[in-house]
Amino acid sequence: MLQRRPDASAPDALTAVTKSLQKVAVFLLLLVALVCGHILLFHLRSVLVPFVLSALVICAVEPTVNGLYNLFSGRTPPYRWFCCCCHRRRRKDAYFGEESEDPDRDALEPLSGSSDEDPLCEGAARCASVSIAICLILLVVTLLAGSLLAGALHLRESWSSYSSGAENLVAMLQSITRRLSLRLQLGQQTDSHLNGFYSYLLDKGQALVSAVVEEIISDVSSCVVSLVIILLYVIFGLLNPLPIGGNVSNLVRSYLWKKTLVSLFYGFSVSALFLLLNNDLAIFFGIVSFFFNYVPEVGTIIAIMIPMPIILLDGRLPSPAMTLLKATVGQLAMKIVFNNIIETSLIQSDAEMKVHPVWVLLAINYFGFIWGPVGMIISVPILSVLKGAAVSAIELDADKDDVTKAWAESFLACLEGRPQKAREKFEQAIGSFSLPQSMEEEKLRNFGESASAA
Repeated sequence: MLQRRPDASAPDALTAVTKSLQKVAVFLLLLVALVCGHILLFHLRSVLVPFVLSALVICAVEPTVNGLYNLFSGRTPPYRWFCCCCHRRRRKDAYFGEESEDPDRDALEPLSGSSDEDPLCEGAARCASVSIAICLILLVVTLLAGSLLAGALHLRESWSSYSSGAENLVAMLQSITRRLSLRLQLGQQTDSHLNGFYSYLLDKGQALVSAVVEEIISDVSSCVVSLVIILLYVIFGLLNPLPIGGNVSNLVRSYLWKKTLVSLFYGFSVSALFLLLNNDLAIFFGIVSFFFNYVPEVGTIIAIMIPMPIILLDGRLPSPAMTLLKATVGQLAMKIVFNNIIETSLIQSDAEMKVHPVWVLLAINYFGFIWGPVGMIISVPILSVLKGAAVSAIELDADKDDVTKAWAESFLACLEGRPQKAREKFEQAIGSFSLPQSMEEEKLRNFGESASAA
């Protein structure tokens, strides 16, 4: 009986099928991992949000704390404990054999039993530096929260002025509608329907403003517990720093300081604009703009829309519509200057912080969905952490060509918006998931034997 020779292309076909199945398996594993991660992030938001916020605060203020610690412990000029006590280091005089203080830091050598080896002084220096940083953080938080609360309370106390403004606005709209109905010969029923629609919109606008005010007051009051938890994280994280550094912390710290600087100037500019417009809530709107500027693009638009109903309903203004037009145009101009020019030159032009806008918007929507407004604010720092982790993985495996490096390069290329590079790295990462040589040879041998027997 004649035996059919095995097809020469059979091993290649088996290898192609195996790699295809491996790609499908890797994709399914990634999908399962993403679903599990989403469930954990959503259900542990009350635990993770204070922890992530405290980690960002620690990352931002840690260099300041280390600088104060080096100053208090005598590691920097004037090289004295707490800047006023004895020198940190002493050396013996080479000629007279006596101990003499030397202000030159490089020429000093520690002596056994000197204050340089005193753990009590080291701990006191660390506690003093952390205490100063915590006091500054509390001062800033108190000023911001107090200003927000004072603005919301002032808005609630001045509610009669806004009610009269709403009545004036309704009367103006009704007069305009009456003139149009007479000119266009509309019926009285249409006129009454339009007037009812105006009243409905203004009632909803007043209810919305009142709800926003009450929400701000309740949120500021309820944030005390969360603030205590965050402060505890920050205190212990600064007293005993975790071994976290490198590209991740530098990238996040650079983004936070640059974004804070831009947001600070933007908030001051908004406050100055509303002061020029004789608005008594100028500081309140400036602080709101400062916070919302941390959310790229979307936050600035929300900050522009928040003052609109308050300006329109203000009965103390001679022309609310003209004031609203000036405020909106001014805020749009400042948004273009600070967000699209200054911030772009500081952040987006930096190659280390380059992230495609699609991923930024996706992160804002996703973290805003699972963690609320705080998630929208910290979404971009989380992206910076992920990018820093990918860069660190590539640098650690610079001399290797393994799976971790391939996946890290693929993720980094996709995050920066380099599609061709991302596709190449992804195929390389998927291709690295291959069977061992012995197992593949055994499968091919079994396939050839079965084909020969057939």
